[in-house]
Amino acid sequence: MHAIYELIFKISTTQGRHTNRLAEITEDIAAIRASVAGHDARFGRIEGKLEAHDARFETLETKLDRVLEILER
Repeated sequence: MHAIYELIFKISTTQGRHTNRLAEITEDIAAIRASVAGHDARFGRIEGKLEAHDARFETLETKLDRVLEILER
């Protein structure tokens, strides 16, 4: 009978360790998600800047095409 209680105690101890480890893993995942969200926001800002640069280059390209047209006349 004593052996059964020892096994139950060992199982309970193992479950406690697993519960603690799962809590740690959950915290790690939350931290990773927060980090990824921060990177996503940063890339979003960079993408916005690149789109603004694209628009400026398109404007410059249009102006250059007009200048070249005038010079070719």
